[in-house]
Order: sequence, then C-alpha cells, then structure tokens
Amino acid sequence: MSPRPRRRAARRHLARLIAWAMPLFPERYSRGALGAVLGYAPRLWGWTRGGDRQTAVRLAFESAFPREDAELFFSEMIPRRARALATSMTYMARYRAGQDSRFVVPLRLPVADGTPCVITYLHYAIDPVVQLALLRENASRRFRWVVYPPPPNRPLRWEDERELYLAGGPIPTAVADTFLYVTKPSWLLEAKRHLGDGGDVLLALDSPIDARRGAGAQLRVGEASMPVSPAIDRLADDGARLLFVWPEPGPDQTWKLRCEELPNTAAVADAASRWIRDHRDYWAAWSGVTARIPATSMRVGGE
Repeated sequence: MSPRPRRRAARRHLARLIAWAMPLFPERYSRGALGAVLGYAPRLWGWTRGGDRQTAVRLAFESAFPREDAELFFSEMIPRRARALATSMTYMARYRAGQDSRFVVPLRLPVADGTPCVITYLHYAIDPVVQLALLRENASRRFRWVVYPPPPNRPLRWEDERELYLAGGPIPTAVADTFLYVTKPSWLLEAKRHLGDGGDVLLALDSPIDARRGAGAQLRVGEASMPVSPAIDRLADDGARLLFVWPEPGPDQTWKLRCEELPNTAAVADAASRWIRDHRDYWAAWSGVTARIPATSMRVGGE
C-alpha cells in the first residue's frame, strides 16, 4: 500500500476511534491528548511538507504577505490548527453523543422578530463547531445550511479535515436535514423561498468557488483580496437581516461564539477581514485567495 492510502486509512481509523472514545473521558484530557497527536503528526490531517495543500496555502500566504516568512507562518500556524482541530473533533464526538462542551461558549442569535436572517461566517479552524453550536442553541429556529461539497466525479485538489469529519460517524439526521447543496441548480431559489417563509440561511463568505455573477464585496487578506459569495446580496435583498458570526479564541483554547448584525455585504466583508487579520492562524480558507474553482465545473445553472 502506498503512503497516501495508508495515511487515509490511518485517518479513518483515528476518526472512528475518536468518535467512540472521546465521550467516555473527561473533555480536557481527551482533547489535550488528541491535540498532541495531531500536532506531532500533521500528515494525518493533510499537512504534508511539499504536498498539494501546503503548496496552495504557501502561494496564497506569499501573495497576501510577500515580505513575511512563509516557513515561520507554518511553524506557528500548524500547531495551533492542530489544537483547534482537536477541539472540533472532540466537540463533534460529544455532539453525536448528546453531550455539551465546556470549551465552546454557544451563541443565542438575536430574538426572531419575524424577519429572516442570512447568517454568514468564514471557514474556521474549529469548523463545523460554529454551525453545529448555532443549530443546537437555537433549536426553535428553522435553518437551511448551504454546503459546498467537493465537485462531483473529481477528487479534492488537496487533502483537508473533511475526511476526519465524515469518517467519524454518521451525520445526525437533524443536522443533515438542514443541508442545502450548491450542486442543486435550484439551491438559490430554495434558499430564497426558505427566507420568504421566515426561516434562516447559513452561508459561508469565503468559498473558493467563482460564481457567474460579480461579488458585491471583497475580503481583504493582507495585500491580497478574494470575493465574498455573491449569493449574499441575492439573499439579503428581500429584507432579511444580515448577520456575521465568528468564534473568539480565549484562554485554554476556549472559543466564544459572537454575532453582529450589519447593514450590507460590504460591512460584513469588513468585519470578516478584520477577523482574518487578527486570527489568520485559525482561518481555514487560505487556498481560496489564489485557487478558484469555476462554479460551472460543479453544476449547471447555479449561483
């Protein structure tokens, strides 16, 4: 067996073991042990020196910060991302088991006043903790969660943590029922209908997918920029409230979820750009700065 299939098999085994064992032990110790393993062996979660993923992130970082040392960035970022991934995997294992996490402070969204919300976020190192925590803490609200699966019939261009997420166990039905796949040509119409019925939509700002329509704002990443999802303007133009949700790292690798209502997409992009500036080690969409995926390669007739 070649090294890559062996690593994939090891990841799947690790994810299944975590999903089974993590709820059985105190969260502090299980998360700490997992973070140590992931930090010691970053190849387990796709950070192979010279591999496609690290090369893509390096190109993006050098584009955004041409006067900084990419090696120094990696040396500081990867251990922090390992600890964040440990938080994510521990949280998901406990979520599946119906247990709370003491390391994630949840967020109650603004009181629903009959006005639907477009809830935007970046791709964070602790994903999908932010989305899962919103679903759990706001169970009385009706969500559709826009998700970006890998293009059909084509492998990912670089490895990421998704293999660990998916291998850890089945996605709870209550979560899977919220998914709205952009591979469906009608996804934007479905999202608008859901908002029209008083529901809320969860949508990432920083997908690497290039849409046919121009973006209403840009994320600033150092000296580089990337477009935010143009779907945000389309969804918010019927009077929906526009929210930006982010995790704030705290002592002992705790994470507090925060939210701000903003007047337009440009203001959302400004707030998200500030988060990237202050927490760039925990931003998980670096490759989207320089590596864009044409929307037409994923589906026909979508956003």
